[in-house]
Amino acid sequence: MRATATWSGTIAFGMVSIPVQLYAATEEHTARLHEIDTADGSRVQHRRFCAAEGREIPYSEVGRGVAVPDGRMLPLSEDDLARLPLPTKHTITVAGFIEPTGVVPLSYDRPYYVAPAAPEAERPYALLVEVLSRTGLVAMAKVAIRSRERRAVVRPYAGMLLLQTLRWRDEIRDPGDLAHLVPAVPLSDRERRLAEVLVQEILVRVSGFYVAGVPLPPDSLHIDPGGFCRNSALARVMWWHGASRLGRPVGVDARPTATTGPICCSA
Repeated sequence: MRATATWSGTIAFGMVSIPVQLYAATEEHTARLHEIDTADGSRVQHRRFCAAEGREIPYSEVGRGVAVPDGRMLPLSEDDLARLPLPTKHTITVAGFIEPTGVVPLSYDRPYYVAPAAPEAERPYALLVEVLSRTGLVAMAKVAIRSRERRAVVRPYAGMLLLQTLRWRDEIRDPGDLAHLVPAVPLSDRERRLAEVLVQEILVRVSGFYVAGVPLPPDSLHIDPGGFCRNSALARVMWWHGASRLGRPVGVDARPTATTGPICCSA
C-alpha cells in the first residue's frame, strides 16, 4: 500500500527552510470488538440524535462547535478552522537543539516519519539527518497537525528524520497523589544483586533487537510473546530461589508459569 502524507509544510530553523511531508509511523493491529444485542447477536447502531429537535439527523447536518463561558455553543465551520491563526500550521518551527535526555519520556506522543517533499530539499534534508546523527542532539519544535498546535522532537532514525509530538505540561498528571500506593519495601543486598544479574542477562540478549532502526531476525530475541524469559538457566535459578523462600516445593521437573512464578522458562 502506498504511503499517504498526513501533513505538508517545511522545517524551518534560522535561515534554513526544508520542504517536507509527514507520514504516520505507527498503526494499530488489534481485534476490533463490536457492540451487539445479547439476545440475538445482531450489531448495535449508534445514531446521531438532536435533543433540541427530538429527531435523528444525518451526518451532513453534523458540525463542530466550542462552548463559550456563558454556556452557549459557538459553531465552527471548516473554513473557520482553516483560518485559525496558527503560525505553525504549515511549518515545523525549530526553537533549538538539546540532548535527548532533556525530554521527559512521559511527554512523548505520536510519531511521524519526515521525508523531503521536493528534489531541491534532498540535500539540506540529508545534511540535517547527518548533523543530528553526529552530534546526538534532537530538535525541539512546534507544529500544528489537524488544527492543533503541539510541541515536537525531531530526531534521526533509520537514515531519515522522525518527528514525535509531545504532550503539553498540563496534560501530564502529577504522580504525587499515588505515593500512598507505592509503599517502601525493605530490600536485602542479596535480592538487589540477583535482580541486577537478571537484568544484565536479559539486556545482553535483547539490546541489539533494533540497531540503527533495523530490526534483527525474530529468532535473535529470546523473549516469548507473553513477556517471559525463555531458555535462561539464570532465570530458572532465580525462580527457584523465590519459590523456596515462599515455602513452595521445588523439584527437578518444576515448571514455573505466569500464575505460579514471576518468570516462565521453557525447557
